[in-house]
Amino acid sequence: MSIASTSSQAQQAAFEKTAGWEPIRIRTIATHAVESRKFSLLIIDDNPEDVRVLRLALKWMRSSVAVSVQVAEDCQSTLNRLCDGDGPLPSVILLDQERQGKRCLRALERLKQSSRTRAIPVVMMARAGQKGVDDSYAACANCVVAKPETVEDAELLLTRLERFWFLAATLPSMS
Repeated sequence: MSIASTSSQAQQAAFEKTAGWEPIRIRTIATHAVESRKFSLLIIDDNPEDVRVLRLALKWMRSSVAVSVQVAEDCQSTLNRLCDGDGPLPSVILLDQERQGKRCLRALERLKQSSRTRAIPVVMMARAGQKGVDDSYAACANCVVAKPETVEDAELLLTRLERFWFLAATLPSMS
């Protein structure tokens, strides 16, 4: 391991700690040959029950690629660190459409207006029947998905996101 990669890992750990992100480990099964790129998913959701469902799904899912996952429950401080900071950026952001009863379109707009974060794909999660899908796309969401209600739904969603964003899509370089 080089000094640069050790320093980078230490910087990332310090950044994650100050951002209030909690890394989650998921099991990897090596079935696909993917270039030696590191993938990361940042989930931003302030609802404790929804976060619990996502964490359980992440705990039990099997991944085809190595993906580091962080969960951030404080949207505002996370946005500040992503848009204004200098720490590592996630490959994909999974953003809850509702935050403390308010729409998160401002958060999405801020991510897409920042030169540092505009290229990061943002997947918005919306409850069934929730209005605002058109608004999310107008604010430059890369896609809108149904917010999972059960652990099984969450595992299916995360598996589909992994298959598309980390196996099929070509992601922007975040160097």
